Amino acid sequence: MISEPPTSAPAEPPPILWIYGVTLLLLCFIGLVCGEIGHSGWVDEPTDFDNFVHAWVVRHRGAWPDVTALFRYATTFGNPNVATFATGVIGFGLYFLQRRGLARVRRAEPLVWLGAILGGRFMSILLKLLYHRERPPQIHRLVMETTYSYPSGHSVFAAVFFSMLAYVIARMIPPVYRWLRIAAVGLCMSVAVLVAASRVWLGVHYPTDVLGGLLLGIGWVLTVWVIRLAWDDWRCSRRGQGRAALLDDRWPPD
Repeated sequence: MISEPPTSAPAEPPPILWIYGVTLLLLCFIGLVCGEIGHSGWVDEPTDFDNFVHAWVVRHRGAWPDVTALFRYATTFGNPNVATFATGVIGFGLYFLQRRGLARVRRAEPLVWLGAILGGRFMSILLKLLYHRERPPQIHRLVMETTYSYPSGHSVFAAVFFSMLAYVIARMIPPVYRWLRIAAVGLCMSVAVLVAASRVWLGVHYPTDVLGGLLLGIGWVLTVWVIRLAWDDWRCSRRGQGRAALLDDRWPPD
């Protein structure tokens, strides 16, 4: 009797090092752009682009009171009291879902959420103290602000909050509803841009403050994400699960 050759084990999915590589390149690009924006020659004085956009906004916003009202409402989301409340609500919601075993929320998710939000906030404060950029003239501001201008704290918060929220929502939506995932992510990022744009319209930031804030927030979320991915990859290796678990959207709960 001729024995059949042993069946070979299924091939292990290729390493995901390319994900780390692409993320590193994106972070380097974001760092270069933000470094250029934060260069002393740009921060000490607004750029020609800053002056042009700021002057255009001041000249035209009086004719569009509805837009001003919308931006007044949008900008409150980045205010410390509202931002703290919203962060706490989402964090508690993630904790509740994780305790109930619902929506595929993992045990570490609430801590990752809070860590990302708080890290973005501290980064914004430290960079403001580093660059000391002055805000647009007081007479042009429609809301009161006393801190430095670069980067825009509202923009950093909006980028971090809504990027993290988009990731959380996308994980909760079943993969078969791909269009719903895309719509949720698009809506989250649109609100982030709306909050950031409100700061320019209300005259408390220059466009480069907002652009730098958005890029810094996205860069910080990418950093958190790749650290979390590397941590999960390491844990899977220890458990002997291999990289297949990382590529499986039905990741087992912690």
